[in-house]
Amino acid sequence: MTLPLSESAATLEEDMTLYISPQGTVGFQGAVGANAWATLQRVDTDQRLSIHADADLPTPKLANVLAGLAEIGIQSVDLAVGKP
Repeated sequence: MTLPLSESAATLEEDMTLYISPQGTVGFQGAVGANAWATLQRVDTDQRLSIHADADLPTPKLANVLAGLAEIGIQSVDLAVGKP
């Protein structure tokens, strides 16, 4: 299922990078934590999402984020690990 993009979400195409801190906090489109997840839920699930994970992020926390993305329907990601 493809989620429709609202007008307010049209800008999501400009920067589709999700940042994950060493603590596992997510940041996306200038939003952090729960606000970032709310923004992600408006993303067209056919779009490819880039993820930049901090090098110090524990693998289980990264796995939790990836599982959360799968739950909201994100089907494809590009993953980079390290310092931005």
